Amino acid sequence: MRFLMLIAALISMLGVERSHAQIEPFTGHWLQTFSTAGDCPTCRISIRPEGDGFEVVSNNGWSASVATTTRPGEVSVIGTGIWDPQTGSTDLGRKLRLFLLFDGQSLIMQMAIGQEDGQQQLIHANFVRDPSVR
Repeated sequence: MRFLMLIAALISMLGVERSHAQIEPFTGHWLQTFSTAGDCPTCRISIRPEGDGFEVVSNNGWSASVATTTRPGEVSVIGTGIWDPQTGSTDLGRKLRLFLLFDGQSLIMQMAIGQEDGQQQLIHANFVRDPSVR
């Protein structure tokens, strides 16, 4: 019970809100333009409302449930997810933490993937709106 109270307090301190108005700049289809994990001209993500929050789904095997968080002058998205064990990725079944920031033109992503040895693999990526999807 104390753990749940601590989580609730931390979330309220971060200003996490599940507001569709705040997520609006994030929703839609995004095309990856850069990643520290390597070039992937076909990598895409989609962000859509789901339940009380939002879902981020990639076309290469991971997905995450997210909520918005606000700080002075900034709205970002944070959440957790997993790599789908069916994808054949070396990260299959691994949990991830996701942070997204919209800078007015592009989407900036930071992802931390838990490794078997307890370390975190950090991935930074940039996305632009996918021009092939209207």
